[in-house]
Amino acid sequence: MRSSCISESTEIESNRLQLQSFWGLFAICGVACFFALLVYFIMIVREFLRHFSQKAPETPEASVSSAGSKSGRILQSFLSFADDKQEDSRKRSKSGKILSAARNSMGIENET
Repeated sequence: MRSSCISESTEIESNRLQLQSFWGLFAICGVACFFALLVYFIMIVREFLRHFSQKAPETPEASVSSAGSKSGRILQSFLSFADDKQEDSRKRSKSGKILSAARNSMGIENET
């Protein structure tokens, strides 16, 4: 009887889940996160290009400047655009929370 118990315990140990058992799940999550980040980045760049193309054309003095400073200005403009988008989304989420809180309080006041 003891030999059968020993053989069963070794089977249990070999069937334990390990970190390596989930490599496929980790890979799927990693690919999905990367894809979502890529889609978000593409959307931000498209919005920036629309915004950048709608800006007033550059002055003649600005067009004389070197290409390095132009790409630096474009990068700085993109970063400020992304920062403004982040501030806008924060304002929208705060105003949405305020509106929903106001609606909830109005609904509670009407019921009493």
